[in-house]
Amino acid sequence: MPFAISTLLVANQQAVDLKTSIFGGSGIATSNNVYSHKKDGRQTLTIPPQRKNMLKQFTVVLLSLALVIAFCNATTVNILDNIPSSEQAGILTGASTYDCAPVITNIINTYISTTSDSTNSQPYNIGVRIFFPKGMYTISSNLTIVKDGVTLMGEGTQSSVLYLRGAGKVKVGNNASPMQNVKGFKVFDLAFVNTGSSTGSPMVDLDLVSISQFERVYVKNNNPNVAISNMRLNGYQWLKFDNLNLNGATEHNLIVDSMDAENWNAFVHFDTSMFTLGTAKATQSSNIVFRNAGSDNTFNAVAFQMSNCHLSYYPGDGDYTKDTYGIRFDSSLPGAVNVNLLMTGGAFENQKTMVSVPKAATVDFYSVLFLGNLHGSTAVGYDEYKGRFSFYSCRFVNLDAGITAGGAKNLFGSTIFYNIAGSKLNFNALSADGTFIGIVLKQSKTVSVAAGSTTATLTFDSAFERVPIKFSFTPTWSTYWSIQSVSTTAITIKFGTAPTVATNIYVEASAV
Repeated sequence: MPFAISTLLVANQQAVDLKTSIFGGSGIATSNNVYSHKKDGRQTLTIPPQRKNMLKQFTVVLLSLALVIAFCNATTVNILDNIPSSEQAGILTGASTYDCAPVITNIINTYISTTSDSTNSQPYNIGVRIFFPKGMYTISSNLTIVKDGVTLMGEGTQSSVLYLRGAGKVKVGNNASPMQNVKGFKVFDLAFVNTGSSTGSPMVDLDLVSISQFERVYVKNNNPNVAISNMRLNGYQWLKFDNLNLNGATEHNLIVDSMDAENWNAFVHFDTSMFTLGTAKATQSSNIVFRNAGSDNTFNAVAFQMSNCHLSYYPGDGDYTKDTYGIRFDSSLPGAVNVNLLMTGGAFENQKTMVSVPKAATVDFYSVLFLGNLHGSTAVGYDEYKGRFSFYSCRFVNLDAGITAGGAKNLFGSTIFYNIAGSKLNFNALSADGTFIGIVLKQSKTVSVAAGSTTATLTFDSAFERVPIKFSFTPTWSTYWSIQSVSTTAITIKFGTAPTVATNIYVEASAV
C-alpha cells in the first residue's frame, strides 16, 4: 500500500505542491496570473492554461489515491470462517450439501448496510470481498444480491466452485419493484456449476447491474434433460467480461434482455470468452439471444463488443439438425433496435444459423471464422432487409450456405469462401472492396473482334456468383455498342459498325 501511494505521488510530483506548482512561487499573487476587477472592487483570479493542466494532474492524483485507499479498505472475508467446521471437510471433497447461500447473504448484510437503489449513476462503495478457498460450496436456495460493492473471488475455476443444487441459482439486482440496481459487482476466479438434476435457470441472473466485472469465470450446466440457460443480462450498463466460459446450456448460453426506459445507453464487452451450447432442448437455442423483456422495453443505445470469442454448438446427442443459432435477435424485439455489435477475431462453429439479425442493427465482423464442419450450417441468414453488416477479412468454410441475409452488406479485405455447398452470397445492397477467394465478383479480360464482325463473345475465366450488372469497355474504332446477352459465364457485345481490321478490346465486368 505505501508503495502504491508513493508511486502515484512520484509519477505526478509536479502537482504535489498545490501552492507552488499551480500558482507559482510561494503565494497566489504572481506575475503569471491575470487579474480582473469588478465594479464593487472585488478581485478575481484567472489561472493560465499551463496552470490549469497542473491542477487537472493534481485532481487525477487525488482521485487515484482515493480509489487505492477505498480498494485497500474493503474487507476480505474467508467464507470458511463462517461455515461450521463439521462441514468444511465435505466442502473440500464436494460431499457437503450444506447450503452456503444464507452464509453469503449474512456476510454481505454484516458489512454493507445500504441496499442498492434504482439509479445507475450514483457512486458506490467497495463493501466486502468474499473469498472462497478451494472447495465446492452448495447453493440450494436462491442467492440474491441487492447491495453495491460485492466481490466474489476464488482460487480458480477448477478449484473454487459454487455448486447449484435443485432450483438454486444466483440473482444480482432486482428489475421489479422495488428496483435495485447493483453497482460494482465483481467475480474473479470462480465457477458456477449445477448438478445433473438441477432446474434453476438462468444459473446466473444479472437482473439489474451496472459498472460490474467478471474475470476468469466458468458457468457450466450439467443437466441435459431440461432447458437451462447459463446467464442472463437484463437491466445493465458498463459491464466487462474477461475469460468468461458459458458451457453446456440447453436453452441459451447468454440471454440479453432489453433495458428499461431509463437506461439510455449501455456498454458490454466480452474478451477471450467461450459460449458453448450443449444438447438443444429449446426452440431456437442460441449462444447469444437478444430479446424483449417486456412490451414497453426496447434496446436504446447498446454497444456490444466481443474480442476473440468462440461461439459453438456441440450437442451431446450428436443432432446438428436442430434450429440453433450463434447470435440471434428474437422476433419479440420491437422494430426500432439501436444495437451496435462488433466482433473482432474469434469464430462461430456448427450452429444451424450462425448469425440472424432481422432488425435495424449494425453488425461488424473483423477477421472472424464461420466454420460449419459440414453440419448444414448457414453463416448469416434471415428474410428481412433491415440489418447492416460489414465483413472485414472473414472466412466462410465448410458451410451449407454463406451470407444469405438481406440488408446492406459490405465485404472488405481478404475474404474467403471455401467449400460452400449452396449459395455463397446474397447480393442485395452489396458493396465489395478487396480480394475475394472462392467467390467471383469482378473480372477483366481482353476479347478479340474479327474484321467485319458486329458481335463479340467473351467467356469468363470463372463463373460469377450472379449475373454481372456493370461493364466497362472502349472500342478502338468509331462505333456504338450494346449488350446482346449476358450470363454468369459469358457476355456477348453488339456493335453498330464493324471494325475494318481485327482488333482487341479490354472488358471489365462486375457483379456488384
